[in-house]
Amino acid sequence: MTNKELVSQPSDTDQIDTPKAKSPVLLWVAVVILFICIFSGAGTGYWFFTQYYQPIAQKVDSQRNLSAEVTKLQDSQLALGADLKNSLLQQANIDTAIQKVQSAVTAQGKRQNAIDTDIAKLSGTRASDWLLAEADYLTRMAGRKLWLEEDTRTAILLLKEADLRLDETADPALLPIRKAIADDIVTIQQLKNTDTTSIALSLHGLIENIENLPLDTIKLPLPEEVELAEVSENVGDWKDNLVKVLDSIAEQFVRHVDLEKEVQPFLIPQQESLVREQLRLSLVQAQSSLLKRNAELFFASLEQAESIIKRNFKTNATVTLDTLNMLEQQKQKSIQMQLPQTLQSSQMLKDAAMNRLAKPVTEESGLSSEI
Repeated sequence: MTNKELVSQPSDTDQIDTPKAKSPVLLWVAVVILFICIFSGAGTGYWFFTQYYQPIAQKVDSQRNLSAEVTKLQDSQLALGADLKNSLLQQANIDTAIQKVQSAVTAQGKRQNAIDTDIAKLSGTRASDWLLAEADYLTRMAGRKLWLEEDTRTAILLLKEADLRLDETADPALLPIRKAIADDIVTIQQLKNTDTTSIALSLHGLIENIENLPLDTIKLPLPEEVELAEVSENVGDWKDNLVKVLDSIAEQFVRHVDLEKEVQPFLIPQQESLVREQLRLSLVQAQSSLLKRNAELFFASLEQAESIIKRNFKTNATVTLDTLNMLEQQKQKSIQMQLPQTLQSSQMLKDAAMNRLAKPVTEESGLSSEI
């Protein structure tokens, strides 16, 4: 092979290195094309964003803002409506309060006019009329003390004070009323007033003495000693001797005792305490009904207490007999008073006071006005 052939024919090494020399150029061309595409896409996207999407987004934002403002306006309208309702309600309450105040002022004016009228009437009242009104008041208080509290002593004192007021008037026309007051005093003095306090204290003493009352716990009597029959020494009496021996043996194990009255069983401590508490409850109930003037319950409680004592305690003991006698004495007492239905002087004083206040004072009466 010649040198020319060697030069013209490329070697394997040259054939392999040629593509490697071209590849960087192609790579750079591809990169440039890629960047051109990227920039073109970015530009296109930016142009699309600025031309289409951004206006649409701005419109959506503006619509949202408008919706929020509309909602705020609606809320403000609702708040204004509520405030308006509250204002109207407050105004109605104020109007009602003003009407009440006006009504109160009107009523006060009427009361003031009535007071002025009464003052004008009282300006001509005589001093004796005041004493008569005071006597009327004292008589009414006496009636309240008599019927509500059954306090006869205070009622009599009040009636005597009313009589003194009428005596100060020196008016002969009031003598019938004074006579009625005297009759009422005598009627009250004749009332049989039971000293409930002493009865209550007596019952309290019985209650405190309950523990000293002996309970009636009957014990079984002891059997009597029975003499044993003697056994005879005669052999022929063996049958009688056998009977006697058997009787003596049986007598040691079984004894029969005849009793003429009923035998009561023993009471256990709990039962004894229960009996005493029942008696105490009956006496306390009698004491309470006494203070309330309940005669029916008072006597029923005493009967119950007496029955408990006779049934459970020894009636032959001195303490028990004294307790029963005390209960019997309390049963004989009357705890109710027959109070009069009314006081004669009360109605007479009321009528006299009304007549005196209804009549104007004249110069012919001979009494000057002191008020």
